[in-house]
Amino acid sequence: YSLAGSCPGEAWERKGAACKRLQRGGECAHSRRPDGSPTCTWRLHPMGEVRLDDLSRISDGGYRRYQDYCDAGHAEVGNLNNGQRRSQGGVCFWDKPGDPTANAERVATVEAEFRRRYPESPELPATYDCQ
Repeated sequence: YSLAGSCPGEAWERKGAACKRLQRGGECAHSRRPDGSPTCTWRLHPMGEVRLDDLSRISDGGYRRYQDYCDAGHAEVGNLNNGQRRSQGGVCFWDKPGDPTANAERVATVEAEFRRRYPESPELPATYDCQ
């Protein structure tokens, strides 16, 4: 899900200090509740993290960090195979990026890992409207 940040009409490399000062985006200050104003439409509440290294099982191959995996000559996503990206080096987490079933499985995997790491956190939404 994408939230409006500073300079929403500018390319990343063109977001200079002047633009960021004039077009702050919608993130509210930490102590402020969203009020719908142009500079306060959302606020981030960090609840934890799930590392992609753990989801993609890179560590199962003996690599401690993603950079170690890449330094060994591997890549998560390789050439197209029948219109679908295929993994290289034993990582299949990102296979079939356009497949709704595979995407739903990835979401379920992230949710399960988050719940395992943070069992005391509030329940996640039951459905997502990401269309």
